[in-house]
Amino acid sequence: MDIKKLQKLVVKHRNLWGFGKETPEQLALGLCIESGEFAQTIMREYRYGKPRGGLDDKSSLPNEAADVMVFLLAAYEACGVDIVEALKHKIKMNDARFIKPKLSKERT
Repeated sequence: MDIKKLQKLVVKHRNLWGFGKETPEQLALGLCIESGEFAQTIMREYRYGKPRGGLDDKSSLPNEAADVMVFLLAAYEACGVDIVEALKHKIKMNDARFIKPKLSKERT
């Protein structure tokens, strides 16, 4: 499934779950909260050696990562951002910022 279809699917299901009315600000806050839970899970699983757990484990790394993506995709949709175009643009920006200066330094 491509990411645009996934974005629409996430929004559809958030509406079914009763969460489709958040403002962009509420989605941004939710994204921050879920990102913190994701970071906390990484710390627990990698730094402290706790087991990852399966998909049925509510606080497993895959589930926390999915929560981050759900909020991110919902926020993109609420703000009218085309995630594919935004990612392509960001790759070009980073290429210009990090690759071209490196090449010019190597030539001198």
